[in-house]
Amino acid sequence: MAAGAAPRSKVDRVLDPAPLPGPEGVPEAPPGPLVLAGVDYDGPTFERDERAAADARAFFADERTERRALARVAGTVARGVRS
Repeated sequence: MAAGAAPRSKVDRVLDPAPLPGPEGVPEAPPGPLVLAGVDYDGPTFERDERAAADARAFFADERTERRALARVAGTVARGVRS
């Protein structure tokens, strides 16, 4: 729309809560690494997607656990190399 390639009606259709099938459809994005903390718009309003929020919490909890384990392994290897 910003480049003039799409009319405003297409943006309204894509942002509509009804599914948009076919090649113009927009699939759900996975919860990570995308994090949208807040948006302010004059006009449209948005509702919090509780399922998406729960998915994001679970994703980042898993990421934290995995990265802590990797950090412990890296620390052990680094200490072994220095010895």
